[in-house]
Amino acid sequence: MNNEESISKFNFLDAIGRPKTYKLLFPDEIEGMVIISLYERIKTGRYPNGFFSEDDIHDLFAKLQKGGNSGDKYYQRSINKNKIKKLLRFFLNYDEEKRLYYFQEYARAFCELSEKTLKGTLVPTQIEVICRDLMDDLNDALGNDKALLDWFNVKLEAYKTKLAQQTDFLHQQIDEAVSQLRKDVLDQEKEPLELLKKVRDDLTNIQQKNQELRIAFEDTNKIDSMLINIETENDQIIRNIGDTNGFFSRIQGKLRSTDRRLNRIQPKIKQLFAILRQSEWAANTEKFIHFLLKYSEVKGGGNDKELLFPIELKSVSIHSTKPKLIVFKRDETLFPPPARPRKKYPVDKTFQEESREQIQQEIDNFKRVEGWINQLMAQLQKDGRLDASQSFFEVMASDHDFATASRVLFGLVERVHHEKKYHVDISPREIIHQSQQPSALWKIMIQKA
Repeated sequence: MNNEESISKFNFLDAIGRPKTYKLLFPDEIEGMVIISLYERIKTGRYPNGFFSEDDIHDLFAKLQKGGNSGDKYYQRSINKNKIKKLLRFFLNYDEEKRLYYFQEYARAFCELSEKTLKGTLVPTQIEVICRDLMDDLNDALGNDKALLDWFNVKLEAYKTKLAQQTDFLHQQIDEAVSQLRKDVLDQEKEPLELLKKVRDDLTNIQQKNQELRIAFEDTNKIDSMLINIETENDQIIRNIGDTNGFFSRIQGKLRSTDRRLNRIQPKIKQLFAILRQSEWAANTEKFIHFLLKYSEVKGGGNDKELLFPIELKSVSIHSTKPKLIVFKRDETLFPPPARPRKKYPVDKTFQEESREQIQQEIDNFKRVEGWINQLMAQLQKDGRLDASQSFFEVMASDHDFATASRVLFGLVERVHHEKKYHVDISPREIIHQSQQPSALWKIMIQKA
């Protein structure tokens, strides 16, 4: 079996499911921390040319494990030797001449990707810069089929992974900011002023992330619109436009999900002010009660007692010939009604999957029809005239679908109908049909006015 046959038969799930393979690719926490510590030391130049000894590895195990030194009972050198042997499969190489270890490429990629992912949750994203570069290059390529193909195959492909990754970073940053805000709002141990300052900082951070989100929406929509407005008859460019629209649709779906995450902070802000109002009310009530207890007096005895409030308050008699009713008004913000239990309905997974497939099929059909219409419009603009009835049979012969051909024909006629530079001529007396097709229709000619 040659290499090409082996690659074609490769099954990733089967390969990673082999005994111990997954554990070797994704080590335990201590082993992973040792690899990352070695990576950090290599970056700082502590190990010349990236070579390090076995004692260096053992020292890191001792430092990261419980105990912190080689003499501690938790530190077992023999066990760590077995761990080093496991790391030799994908992470480490051993140079027998130098008797030193060095990184495999997988170990370097593992650390770099982990570092990049975690760092991306802290620093501002580069979505705006990436989209602006793509828009500038696309604008320069418009009108040139070769330049457009280069933009799809070179420029866009180079940015696709990075743009998707930056979108994930923005989602993680906003998710972290919202979680921090929710946590701070519920922190009742802080003083009110300190709590408000902390929430203010959280909201400022969220506002900055929201600005990045708005820019990402705007820029991806601009690129999408530029692609939709491209008029070409090149089949390869039309396919690339459809694929690229699908890519940006997925990006915008992720951005909409992030936007919904931001909408969840409003109830927490309301809850914060309810807590602050409740704390202020309780404090004032307690002060008032202490004031009454300290300065009020009771005069008289037996059944003839009189309560004298402090001079600031109007005195009232304890006994009265007429009963007095006290009405307590319930503050909805302080005593919210209990939430009603939500009724859960069973989810029909089969129905969901069938609906998803139907929707996807409709989307694919729509894109296919739009592609045909764009292609025919490009042909009309180039030749100055187009036999729409003949085009109907060409679509039928290509797609073998009467519905698609009909939608293409009606869509084409509707599009040129709204443009004054085209004229549609329908001849009822001239019937067009083909021997291999059971359909027939009037001759329809479209030409420039």
